[in-house]
Amino acid sequence: MKKFITPLLFTFLFFVTNAQTTFFTSNFSGGIGSWTLADNSGNNAGNWQYVHNPLADAYYGNLSFKSATYANGYALFMSDAATDDGKAEDADLISPAINCSAYSFIHMEFDEWFVQRNASSATIFVSTDHVNWSQAYTINTTEGTTAHVQVDLTPFAANASTVYLKFNFQGNHDFFWAIDDIKLTSVPMLDVAVDTIAINPYVLAGDNTIAGTISNRGGIAINSLDMSYAIDSGNAVSQSFNNLNIAPFGTYNFSFQQPATLNNFVKYSIAVNAIGPNAGNDGVTANNSLTTNVNALSAMPIKNILLEEFTTTSCQFCPMGGTIVDNIDNAYSGIIPVALHAGFGTDAMTTADHSTIYSTLGGGSGAPALMIDRFYWPDIKDITMNLISSSDFSYTLWNEKAQMRLPVRSPLGIRATTYYNTTTRALTVVPTIDFYTQLNNLSYRVNCYLVEDSVSGSGSGYNQVNYYANHSPGSFNPWYGKGSPIVGYKHRHVGRYLFGGSWGTTGIIPADVNSGDAFSTQYDYTIPAGWNVNRIKLVVFVQDYHAAITGRSVINALELGLNTSDSTTITAVYSAVAEVENSPLDDITLFPNPATNRITLDYTLTQAGRI
Repeated sequence: MKKFITPLLFTFLFFVTNAQTTFFTSNFSGGIGSWTLADNSGNNAGNWQYVHNPLADAYYGNLSFKSATYANGYALFMSDAATDDGKAEDADLISPAINCSAYSFIHMEFDEWFVQRNASSATIFVSTDHVNWSQAYTINTTEGTTAHVQVDLTPFAANASTVYLKFNFQGNHDFFWAIDDIKLTSVPMLDVAVDTIAINPYVLAGDNTIAGTISNRGGIAINSLDMSYAIDSGNAVSQSFNNLNIAPFGTYNFSFQQPATLNNFVKYSIAVNAIGPNAGNDGVTANNSLTTNVNALSAMPIKNILLEEFTTTSCQFCPMGGTIVDNIDNAYSGIIPVALHAGFGTDAMTTADHSTIYSTLGGGSGAPALMIDRFYWPDIKDITMNLISSSDFSYTLWNEKAQMRLPVRSPLGIRATTYYNTTTRALTVVPTIDFYTQLNNLSYRVNCYLVEDSVSGSGSGYNQVNYYANHSPGSFNPWYGKGSPIVGYKHRHVGRYLFGGSWGTTGIIPADVNSGDAFSTQYDYTIPAGWNVNRIKLVVFVQDYHAAITGRSVINALELGLNTSDSTTITAVYSAVAEVENSPLDDITLFPNPATNRITLDYTLTQAGRI
């Protein structure tokens, strides 16, 4: 019954139901309005309330619900926010009467965030007489962030002149349920939508499978339909899908038997179309088609993931943030962590670039907070993700978002060589960016972090405040009993210097590139005395750059040491490419040499979900 709108890994597009009729909405703008409240506990255990962000909790800190209209306020049941009063809660939020008499097929959608500490439950009931109630939806597992929910109300509300919705929360000192932007829509009997085309924006040239997801947006089950795809508006490849049973709000993962042949190292447009559900007429044709762009690559470089953690010594929850980043780094290959000392005051390791990045994000989410490839997450409406204490759900969110970047590919590889003079402490970094497909209208910038690991010192600029010294909220807590502040705390992955400033160096990569193009630059710096050169690494990365902060994601990154060379090793090469002079592969140097241990076969990475 639930559909989550997730961030972009493949090409996702959710169409509005522009041929349908929305006949009831409630976004709690300014208050609860005509909804009624009921505390069923019998002991004043608590009730629903109208609130704004942030949600303040003594245990978890500040939270932000990111519904579509959260700025106007929303409805919330908070279960004993600060202390346990020992009272079991059972509270209703009940809608005014809704007239559904003119509608035979009814869908409901809304935004929610449900988080539990122990064993709470959240349930939606429907009634036509305000006496007898039928369960239409329930959730009893924590959601890491705001979710968009869709529920089929046809069995409960079709053609009823009076319909009531009841949102019921039950728990005991068990966190919260936030809801907003409730909408009831009349839908046609038949409506199939193409929701996703599950092909990576960057594929190895050759034959590639066209697959994706369709959904049933209508009122009855879909048993059959016809689908087709076309490349660059060429001849359509068609296929019939039979013996289906896609319930209302259900989805189906389709895959075409005939692959798409993409042999040139350019951008292709692929359009997928679905028609004729149950051999009948589709009630909404606007969502029958979806188009995506795909670039075919001459070779497939490894895509590394840049994790930038906001932290400071005065941030009491930041020891756990650093632990979680380290756990993510250890769990997955290709993770590159960097700590930016900004977001909750400053300390001895803060740089002007740290502060600029943080302030440009509009204050971000405080600290600890995490940027993953500087990617904008539509579901949390932010680039940064705040970590709330040591709760399982917040750890899961960071981990889940990092996993969601693992399948992402890159059209470019990075090579770099560093030269360090041990006498003068002069450092030179020479990065080269290699492209494996034709791209146009780029706004890519090159940058490089100088990162020092395990930085420690004396005084308030280095000693780490530790909330967990006397608090042990769960088993996942290595900082209990470690004191506060922690004297001699070793700060991991400290971003000491950014060669290209906060947002990178312009003028290196042109707007238009072709497969085989390579672009280099040089960065020079004298490493200050006192910085431990044995713990220094360089992180070269390429990021997109647009005026809107939402368009500044990292395209690829590479980590290497002093006086070394390294590259994002190519894992697969288009088989039709001859090994000739001036091939894109001719000037790629693999380090170490031999580099057998760095090369992984394409099919192995595919099975592991990396490409």
